[in-house]
Amino acid sequence: MRICYGLAGGDNTDRAGCAPSAVALGFFDGVHLGHRRILDALVSRGRELGLRTCVYTFVNQPASVFGVDRKARLLCDNRLKAEYIAEAGVDELCFDWFDLKLSRLAPEEFVRSVLVGKFNARLVCAGENYTFGADGRGDSALLSALGRVNGFETLILPSLSAELDGGNVTVSSTVLRQLTAAGRFREYERLAGHPFRLEGTVVHGREVGRTIGFPTANLLPPRGIVLPACGVYATRTAIRGTDLVFKSITNVGSNPTFADTGGVTVETHLLDHDGALYGAELRLDFLERLRGEKVFSGPDALSAQLTADASKRAQMDL
Repeated sequence: MRICYGLAGGDNTDRAGCAPSAVALGFFDGVHLGHRRILDALVSRGRELGLRTCVYTFVNQPASVFGVDRKARLLCDNRLKAEYIAEAGVDELCFDWFDLKLSRLAPEEFVRSVLVGKFNARLVCAGENYTFGADGRGDSALLSALGRVNGFETLILPSLSAELDGGNVTVSSTVLRQLTAAGRFREYERLAGHPFRLEGTVVHGREVGRTIGFPTANLLPPRGIVLPACGVYATRTAIRGTDLVFKSITNVGSNPTFADTGGVTVETHLLDHDGALYGAELRLDFLERLRGEKVFSGPDALSAQLTADASKRAQMDL
């Protein structure tokens, strides 16, 4: 899959003379099953029409430009988002920068200058709640109407519903953020179609775990990504750039037993792995919450609990 940034200027972004395209629209945070419905429709119908398939999205959160949800956390960074979209079989992913100039485009101008002018769109796919143009005045009905005027087919995909807590919910990034914050990763995977993942570089920590027989890799996750509720989790850890994958237990918390005031950290103990990992890039799949964060009487009590956590993780098939 080709990835480009921006819509004009430079060998990587100049779209002059673009071949007829099928384009999917959306922010696609977390690329959950509702998003996959849009992407699958894009690829399927795009191939039927013999079109190059493209996803048009943004590097930054549109709401952040207006000071709304400036501190809102995302489910994944752009690198991971690109990997998920590539898995759907899309030909091209275009990351644009959302700014005030773009936000002020009338819906009709967005269609004319971006979808037609830059992508030569012959097919456009979006979710039923997609909005576009100045003040979000464009909706799915207007997009369909403008498609008829501008010569492209429009596929509007209905939202996906799933059972949760005894009722039906719309599968959305908002719901998945709530599940992440609550540490409910079995439900997360069922609605997203993949585990919740954190990626980051291993950095030096206090090395307390090593002194009690449980060395941990301290992960520096990407900025702006939502973190699970404090607690200990069954995880699966892959070392990027290798084929190595390990069962692991991961603590998200503030190390209250040692009165650590350094804020929330992500520390992972890899089962059946020896050796330092400083500087390595890890991918953590969160699978199940083992327990909440606890304060222990001392190192021995903490070590005993970690032994029990590791034993429970080792017996899981996950």
